[in-house]
Amino acid sequence: MNFIRHGLRNLANFRGRETRSQFWRWAGLVLLLMFLGLGAMMGVQVGRIFSQLEGYAAEHPEAVTVHRAPGQITYEVQGVGPDLLTNLASMFVGLGVGVTIAVGLLAAAVARRLHDAGVSGLWGLLPLPFLAGGLILFSRMWAAMQTPEDFPTGLFLAGFLNNLLYLATLALLIILLIRPSAAGANRFGEPVAV
Repeated sequence: MNFIRHGLRNLANFRGRETRSQFWRWAGLVLLLMFLGLGAMMGVQVGRIFSQLEGYAAEHPEAVTVHRAPGQITYEVQGVGPDLLTNLASMFVGLGVGVTIAVGLLAAAVARRLHDAGVSGLWGLLPLPFLAGGLILFSRMWAAMQTPEDFPTGLFLAGFLNNLLYLATLALLIILLIRPSAAGANRFGEPVAV
């Protein structure tokens, strides 16, 4: 559990070096907690949607056919049903907050890990514009899909291209993060004693 203390103590320390094992244990914990938190948030949101759908089905039995089987339930809505998915804006905000917290918790550790491999910590910034762009484009595309107009093809293509660039820059960053430590001292300091 020393890696947790080390990670928390060095949240704002962008100088020096950090070994692969120090970095990946901290990064794994942060990512695990982020995915658990986002999964819980999405579970609550999906639960609300199903609750709304159950209420609508109870109030309008003529408009909703409910099929129940062990381990599954299916709702078939005839005509125009309730507007269940427009209230997902809070989920996008939560996703943005979760990602921002994870980036904040990992930023200094990424810089120190890159320094240990002999690379500038600024390489850690490479995926961030595409990550932010993806969150913004996806929320705008979702909002555009709630109107009865045509599918937002331009937004979809921009988001698709943005996500390809995000994945490419993230892959490059991961390759830089898994590089072995630079032998001996480098411009970022002495190697970390393990």
